[in-house]
Amino acid sequence: MDGSLTQPLLAVLSFVGATFLQGAASLRNDYIDHMRGLDRIHPKSGSRAIQKGWITARQVKNISWIFAFFGVLFGLPAVIQFPQLLIMIAALAVVALFGMSSYTMGLKYRRWSEVTVFLLLGPLLTVGFQIAGGAGLDYEVLLLGITTGWFAVFYLHLKNFEELV
Repeated sequence: MDGSLTQPLLAVLSFVGATFLQGAASLRNDYIDHMRGLDRIHPKSGSRAIQKGWITARQVKNISWIFAFFGVLFGLPAVIQFPQLLIMIAALAVVALFGMSSYTMGLKYRRWSEVTVFLLLGPLLTVGFQIAGGAGLDYEVLLLGITTGWFAVFYLHLKNFEELV
């Protein structure tokens, strides 16, 4: 295998699916922040669409479910074509379930959220996208994933530092 994309349509579908899943996660985060009252504490955070009355919290929640459905739908062909992606999805599910179920190590706390951001926006994203495109796995993409994951965590720390200042 020469490392080129052998399934460009599958790569495009995977990209669209990942985009929908990112949108679903962002909308769900806005909904949860609103329901917990965090938007009142941090008036400059989030999209402020719910607070401005442009959309109701229930509509945001429902749209996030629709986006999640389409994300899974567009990603399903890649999983069917390359079942090894199920290993990465299972690893992601374990990280997400542990992060959401553990109060002391939840995703809102240091270390665990950093590990999750690193994995999601780093190696799992780059390697998963390459496999979904039919190009297989190589170390260069893994190193690219480690680099992008590190930059994502660096950005997270910059945002935290901004809150401190």
